[in-house]
Amino acid sequence: MSQLASSRVQLRSVRAGVDAILAAREAAASSRLARQNRRILRQVSGHLKDVKYQLKLRRQTLGETRAVHDRLERDIRDAQQGIDKELQRAGLKDIEAVRAEVGEEVWERLVRDAEAEE
Repeated sequence: MSQLASSRVQLRSVRAGVDAILAAREAAASSRLARQNRRILRQVSGHLKDVKYQLKLRRQTLGETRAVHDRLERDIRDAQQGIDKELQRAGLKDIEAVRAEVGEEVWERLVRDAEAEE
């Protein structure tokens, strides 16, 4: 065999070897990238589940808080209407007029008694 033919055979062998090396490197890099991407997806998925859970808890808390807020507003409105009815019944214009009419000592005793009932 001539030197030219030998060199061509060697070139084909080297080319095939380089192709195999590059294919193996690409496969390894692709596999590494796929593992890394799966790990990242698991982390993101876990984080999203945590965020979803936190949102669920906050929605529940918000709903409960709104219910308490609405109930307290109703209670305040009912108490204010009761105060207004009592003022009309006595023919007085405001709470200060009631306080002045009954006297400070009696007023303080009435407030203490009302607080003790609650």
